[in-house]
Amino acid sequence: MTVIEFIKQIPIFGGLDEEELAKVAGYLRQRSYPAGEIIVREGEQAKELFIVHRGQVEIYKERARESAAARIALLGEGECFGEMSLIDIMPRSASVRAVSDTEAMSLSYSDFHALCVWRMETYTMLVMNIAREISRRLRLADSILAEVDTGPRR
Repeated sequence: MTVIEFIKQIPIFGGLDEEELAKVAGYLRQRSYPAGEIIVREGEQAKELFIVHRGQVEIYKERARESAAARIALLGEGECFGEMSLIDIMPRSASVRAVSDTEAMSLSYSDFHALCVWRMETYTMLVMNIAREISRRLRLADSILAEVDTGPRR
């Protein structure tokens, strides 16, 4: 499967035509991480989005009061992390570790913005798709918190 065929299946690239997908594919950088390697750390400067090509990663938050980390999500092939870094340029909100040997593709903040210079419509579609993904994840987190919340309602 080519990179274009692979990314065509990923929601944040939905609605892009072949030319646009080829342009995005040209910016993607292949990365390899052995099992157990930390890919990004919570609090460090965020500057790229990652797409899991092969393998699995876990997203987790360190717990200040406990020695164990809290797993937020387990992601596999075709799933993304780091989308927020392309939108808000804030420090990482969680850490990500390779659970198994992992191949990933990354899209840097500067390459993302080069798409804006190349074609505003492509950039706009990507921003909207990323916003939808962030919104979907926020709604999922809200529903999980609602299930956990057993305290009294006001």
